[in-house]
Amino acid sequence: RGIELNPTRTGMVSLTILFDEVVLDDAKVSRATGHNLDIIEKFKFGIGDKITVYKANQIIPQVAENLTKSGTYALPSVCPCCGSKLVAKAKLEARFLYCSNDLCSAKMVRRYSHFASKPCANIDGLSESTLEKFVEKGWIKKMCDIYKLEDHAAEIMAMEGFGEQSCNNLLIAIEKSRKIKLENYLTGLGIPNVGKKTAKDISKAFGGNYQKFIDALENYYDFTRIAEIGDIINRSIHEWYRDAFEQNFIEGLADEMEFEVEVAIQTSGVFNGKTFVVTGTLQNYTRDSIVEEIERLGGKCSSSVSKKTDYLLAGEKAGSKLEKAKSLGVTVITEQEFEQLK
Repeated sequence: RGIELNPTRTGMVSLTILFDEVVLDDAKVSRATGHNLDIIEKFKFGIGDKITVYKANQIIPQVAENLTKSGTYALPSVCPCCGSKLVAKAKLEARFLYCSNDLCSAKMVRRYSHFASKPCANIDGLSESTLEKFVEKGWIKKMCDIYKLEDHAAEIMAMEGFGEQSCNNLLIAIEKSRKIKLENYLTGLGIPNVGKKTAKDISKAFGGNYQKFIDALENYYDFTRIAEIGDIINRSIHEWYRDAFEQNFIEGLADEMEFEVEVAIQTSGVFNGKTFVVTGTLQNYTRDSIVEEIERLGGKCSSSVSKKTDYLLAGEKAGSKLEKAKSLGVTVITEQEFEQLK
């Protein structure tokens, strides 16, 4: 039935294949990921073509085959949001479609939304739809403007869907987000190839100190000195830092933040160097906070149980990981036993 184009925060345009509704694994499906330009061209789509679809890994709907291959469908040449030219760029041995406009509003809204998300600044109430309204009104033109929304409090209260209470809640959430860890801040900046894990590794290397990170950038620090960071990420970080548009986009943002000093990691103790897997529901920890506590104690966390696992921390409704740990002879501890061992 067509292909839907959606600009992302990186400028890459996601491609979604639209088709008549079918049932896969008891679920109604009418959309499938298009991946990249090479995949789209391989299938030679045309409106009305007969296709077969499946769920990759029983989760993600994908096109298996185009039985008709009429090849009559042509992708749009301009961004559906801003009307700027779309360009093809090679990335990881495949070609992707990008919006050529750095100021594309869809791209900007998604970048603000990413920064406000839970793994980053965690600004509750600053949704993508709310950000769209603020951007349309011209209140947010670059990242630091999020922290100047209090100047528009009266106007926000008067907006449809807002009131005094919801506006106050939003402003409180924004104020609360000023206190941030360097790893969350770096994750929120959208540095190419720097996700949550890499941001955490960088933060640890500089003790959570923002100024030390900036000093490293100024002095062309070799980030490959940090474990698990290679040449591509090292180059991405330095190119991002020396990109005039990127630096203008985040100008003044760090001045609005209060960076939390990282708690020193213990280098001795029963958990030092040990690998943990956490499963089930814990009473006194969220999944993120238990990972932080284990790492503070010198341990590390894994998502799967193996012979290399030292401890399985099992909460309520532990499930299959508990059974596997028992079969491998992994030490199983409760939350209470974890606290006692500390």
